[in-house]
Amino acid sequence: MELRRYSRGFIIESLNIRFCCTLAWNLNFVNDFVEIMRDLRLVVLYGAPFNSVHIKNSNNNVFSIICSLELCIRRVLRVKNSLYLTLFFLNDITSRFAEITTQKYHTCAYSLILNLKAGTFLSILHFVSEELCLYSENELDIMKNFFQDNNSIRESQLVVDWLEECAAVRIDRSGQLKMSHFMDKTVAWENTLHQLQIKNAAFSSQRPLVTSLDPDAPQREKKQLHDLDVEDEARLLEEVFLEIRCGRLHKALEICNLCGHKWRAAILQGWMLYNDPNYKNSDDTVISAFGNPHRDIWKRCAWELTENSICSTTWKAIISVFCGNLSVLLSACTEWEDLLWAYLKVYIDVKVEEEIRSVSLKNFIALPDQYWNFKFTVEEIFEELAGYKDSNVRIEAAKPERIIQQLIITDRIPELISLMVEWCESENVNNNLIRFAAHFVIFLRSIGLQYDKKKTELILQYYVKILMKTNDSKLVAYYTSMLSEENQIKYFSEFLQNITDENEQIKCLEAAELCRLEVEAITKRVVRTIRDKTEDENSTLNLASGITKDDEKKINVLDLIMHYAHQRDEALWETNALIRYFLSQRNLQAANHAFCKIPDNSVKIILQKLEIDENLLQTQPELVPAKIFAAIREYFCYKVYLNAEVRFADWFHSFHKLEPMRPQKLSDDVQFTQKVTYEHQINQYNAEYEKWRSSVEEQTKIVKSHLYNVLLFPDGGWLVENKYFDDSARIHQMNALRKLCIPKIVILLHTVLHSMELYDECLKLADVITSENYQIYKAYSTQDLAEILKKICDSSLCFLNLEKDAFGLQISS
Repeated sequence: MELRRYSRGFIIESLNIRFCCTLAWNLNFVNDFVEIMRDLRLVVLYGAPFNSVHIKNSNNNVFSIICSLELCIRRVLRVKNSLYLTLFFLNDITSRFAEITTQKYHTCAYSLILNLKAGTFLSILHFVSEELCLYSENELDIMKNFFQDNNSIRESQLVVDWLEECAAVRIDRSGQLKMSHFMDKTVAWENTLHQLQIKNAAFSSQRPLVTSLDPDAPQREKKQLHDLDVEDEARLLEEVFLEIRCGRLHKALEICNLCGHKWRAAILQGWMLYNDPNYKNSDDTVISAFGNPHRDIWKRCAWELTENSICSTTWKAIISVFCGNLSVLLSACTEWEDLLWAYLKVYIDVKVEEEIRSVSLKNFIALPDQYWNFKFTVEEIFEELAGYKDSNVRIEAAKPERIIQQLIITDRIPELISLMVEWCESENVNNNLIRFAAHFVIFLRSIGLQYDKKKTELILQYYVKILMKTNDSKLVAYYTSMLSEENQIKYFSEFLQNITDENEQIKCLEAAELCRLEVEAITKRVVRTIRDKTEDENSTLNLASGITKDDEKKINVLDLIMHYAHQRDEALWETNALIRYFLSQRNLQAANHAFCKIPDNSVKIILQKLEIDENLLQTQPELVPAKIFAAIREYFCYKVYLNAEVRFADWFHSFHKLEPMRPQKLSDDVQFTQKVTYEHQINQYNAEYEKWRSSVEEQTKIVKSHLYNVLLFPDGGWLVENKYFDDSARIHQMNALRKLCIPKIVILLHTVLHSMELYDECLKLADVITSENYQIYKAYSTQDLAEILKKICDSSLCFLNLEKDAFGLQISS
C-alpha cells in the first residue's frame, strides 16, 4: 500500500486533475473552456534530470476548474447515453453510440495529458520542497529517492494511475453486480460450514467436501467446497481483481473482510514496503513502523503461489499484480488498456525491486529468474501490444485514439502532431478526431510547449472549417483567434460571408471583438470578397427592387463595415467602389440602394475623428489625408449624380404619366345637355392642365438644377481626381464612368429642356460642353458627340418652325 500511498499520493491525489474539452462543440461548455484556456498560463521547462523548473504563473485553481469541467461533461455523456438508449428507434443510433465511444476515448486522452504534465510538475515541487534522505535502510525512502531521480518510472506510475482511474469510471458505470448485492457481512465458505454442521442440510452438495475450513484445506485434502461457495468465491475473486484493476486496494480488502476471507486481505497487504520512521525521529518518541519487514519472503512465496496449478486463475492473477508474474497477469487481461496496465505494473515493480536490492545493505531472498527476465522499455511495451496474439488487441492498438495515447505516454509529440495533420487531411476523417487534435494543440500552447507552427496551425484551420458549418459565432471567433493574424482575417471573413441575417452579423462582430480579432481588416475583406465575386447567371431577380440576389448580398454586406463609426472612412471608400461597379453595369437601382447604406452623418463623423472642422473641407483640403479626401469627394459626386437621376425620373413620370387627358370633342348634332357637360369638362381640364403645367415647370427647375450640379461639379468636374491619390485602377474606373455618365446627363438635360420647349437653353448646352472651364467634351466619344449634336439640331429646327432663325432670333421682315 505504501507505493501507492506515496507515489500516487503526492503526485496525483493531491491534485485529482481532470481535463476534457473535446466535447466543447456539442455540449455547450465552450464558454467555460474559453475562460479556462485564457487563464491557463503555466509553463514548465524541464532540464535533465528535472532539476530546472521555471514557472510563469502557477495557479492550481485552473486545474480545479478543469476537473469540474470534466465532471460536468461526464454527466452529460451519461445523459446522452441514456437518451440514445431510450430513442432506440433512430436510424443513426449506432453511429450516435459510436460517437459517444470516441468522445470517451478523447476524454481519457485529456485526462492522461494532464496526469502526465501536471502530475510531473507537482511531483517535482514535492521533491524540491521535501527534504529527502540520501541514504536509508527504509525501503520506502529508497523508493521515493528512486522516483525523484527516474523520470521513466515516475511517468509510468502516472500512466498506471490514469489507467486505473479510467477503469474505475468505466466499471462503476457498467452496473456490475457486487458481493454486497448478495450478502451482508458473513463468514468464509458459509454453505460448506453449514453442511459440515448439519449433515442433512437442504441444498447440500453431493460431492465429498473438505472436513476443515482453514485456507489450505481444499488443496491439502484435495476435496471440494460447496457448489454455492465455489460460485461465491469466483464472484468474490472477480470483484477483488476489478477493484485492484481500478486502483482501489482498500476496497478489495474491505470486500475480503466482508465475505470472511480475512486471510486473503492479509495476503494482499504483504507487498507493502517497510518503513520505520524511528530512523529519522530526532526525539525519544517511538513511532510504530508499518509495512512488511519480510516482504522479500512474501514475494517469493507469492510467486510460487502464482505457479500453483491448483489455485484459481483469478486468484493467481491478483497475486501476480504484486509479485510481478507477468505471464499469469496477462492471462487475466483481454483489453488493450488492461494489458498496458499489466505491463506497466510489472515494469514498475521490477525496477523498484531492482533499485531496493541494489541500494539496501539488507540480505534479500532470491527471486526466480523469470522475475528478472522482464527487460521491456515503455516503447517496447507498445510494440508488444501492436503485435499481440489476440487480433482484437491488435485492432484496438491500431486505432487513432490508442495511437494518440501511445505517443503521449512516450512523449513523441512532434510525431503525434504530424500524424494528426495526416488524419485531418484524409477524406473520411471523424470530426471528433479533428476537434480533439485542435484542443490538444491549444493545450500544448497553453502550457508553453511549442512545436511545428505550420502543422499546429493547419490542425486548427481544419477545426475552424468544421465550426464554420455550425454558424456558431462564439465558437468560430474563439478558435479563429488561435490562428495567426493572417489566417484569422482569412477564415473569419469566410465565415462572415455566409451570414446574411443582420442580427447574426452583429453577434459575429461582437464575438470577434471579444476574442480580439482584427475586426476592421475582417469586415474590409468580407466586403471586397463579396463585391469581387462573379455574379451567378442563375441569380434570381427581385421584382420589387429590380435587384438580383447577388447584388442584394453585395449591398447588405456593407452593414458590416458601417457598424463601427470609427471605420466610417473605410466604409465610405468601399461603398464608393461598389457604386462604381453598379454604375459601370448601368444598374441604377442597385447603386441607389448601396448609396442609401451610407448614413447621412458619415462625413461629419469622419471629420470629427480627424478633428477637422467641416468648413475647412473646401477651403483647406490639404488638412485631410489624401485617401479620405478622395473618398469624401467621390461620395459627393455620387450623391449629386444619383439625386439627378431620381429627380429626372420624377419629372419624367410627371410629364408623361400625370398630364390630364383632354375630353374628346363632341359632334355637332349632340343635345344641349351634352354640350353643357362637355363645357364643364373642358373647364375642369383647363384647370387641371394649368395645375399640372405649373407643377411640371417647378419640377423642371429642380431637375435642371440637379443635372447642372453634375455637369458643373466644382473643383475640376464630376469624378475628376485633382488631389493626387495613387490608385490607378480606381482612377481608370472613374474616367470610364465619366465617359458613361456625363453624356447621359447631357442627354437627360436636353430631354427636359426640349420637352419644356426651352430651345434656347438647349442650344446653350453646346457652350457648356465645349467650355474649357469644365472640359466636358473630353468625356465624349465621337458617337456620343454626334448624338448630342443631332439633338441640338432638332431644337434648332423647332426654332425654324416658330418662324425664328436657327439660334432662336426673330427673323426681320
